[in-house]
Amino acid sequence: DNADPALWGLSAELATSDSAGPYTIGLQADDASTISELVLYWKTPGSNWTTLEMTPDRGAFTGSIAGQPANTEISYYFTATDGAGFSSILPAGAPDDLFSLLITEVIYMTEAEDPGDPQWQLGAAGDQATSGLWERADPVGTDYNGLNVQTEYDHTADPGVACFVTGNANPGDSAGTADVDGGCTTLQTPVFDLSSVDRAVVKYWCWYGEGGLSIDDDFVVEISNDNGANWIELDRIADNANSWNQVSVELGNLDNGNFELTDQVVIRFLACDLNTGGLVEAAIDDFSIESFTSLGLVAVDDLPAVDAPVLLRQNHPNPFNPTTSIGFALPKATQTELVVYTIDGKRVATLVNEVMAAGEHFISWDGRDSGGRPVASGAYFYRLKAGDELLVKRMVLVK
Repeated sequence: DNADPALWGLSAELATSDSAGPYTIGLQADDASTISELVLYWKTPGSNWTTLEMTPDRGAFTGSIAGQPANTEISYYFTATDGAGFSSILPAGAPDDLFSLLITEVIYMTEAEDPGDPQWQLGAAGDQATSGLWERADPVGTDYNGLNVQTEYDHTADPGVACFVTGNANPGDSAGTADVDGGCTTLQTPVFDLSSVDRAVVKYWCWYGEGGLSIDDDFVVEISNDNGANWIELDRIADNANSWNQVSVELGNLDNGNFELTDQVVIRFLACDLNTGGLVEAAIDDFSIESFTSLGLVAVDDLPAVDAPVLLRQNHPNPFNPTTSIGFALPKATQTELVVYTIDGKRVATLVNEVMAAGEHFISWDGRDSGGRPVASGAYFYRLKAGDELLVKRMVLVK
């Protein structure tokens, strides 16, 4: 094995209104020589990094972050080391580029139970569908040649029974009795005032089934911030998705551009049979909009000088090959020197020699000496001198 570990399959929420926690995060990791260590780094504004070694869990790795108050943004990234000492980091630009989890507050929520919120529109001007029109009901399942095209159950936990669904036939009817035919049917939310919100996340659970002679239609979700005068795409499901799946999107950061949060935000769901006639079914349940308002905290790098000790952190990964990151925290701006030495005290490379600002710093070392030559495998010391403080730690380079 001479390759870095492969990291993929992040399993984590974009946002949650649960302030109790913990927040479980999953990640897939693989390497020919096995993964020896996978570490999750996380922090909130105004705090230092917390490290958590993730544990194997049925072919993946999981870790849990402690609960945080509403309107807190958690930033995090991962590092992995394999049995040969090679390492990877995710996202690749960390710690400058990070994943995030927003702890939000629910400002609107519906479980779609009858009679439900009367401001939802079941159908809209211009709809051409002749059957399978949106309704709020206990869904009747549809099976076609062993494929579950329409769900038999809503998503809401008991005693919930209803959801928004594209038409119901009677139990035992043929699969195509009440599916979407002849065009589109529209489900539209109430109008939301998000003008006083810093950030907003929309969440809903969606079911989309296609079958029969055609699977050439898409389930499309659109959003408007001018009460329907103009629409942009929020989500699109092109393939059969005959199970309940959650969609979670931050509204101010859409793929097709920035979306201004106004007092006229509305969302619509379009289930269509437009091309070759076939089976088309859809359902929506447990819809919510959640807000996030910044608490005005600053990142630890921007904190003013305080009466606190200089901190030198253990490099990570360790052992490493070929690159490792050395972290340290300064309570105030000061002349700072970070130097790598051999085990017998010979200077190898000077990584920092300048006045550095207060806060958290991360410096990379690529295993080369001051002349740019790769150094040999073995143990090395790194020494941090910051003002009158002198701190030393040990690291190991493995090739």
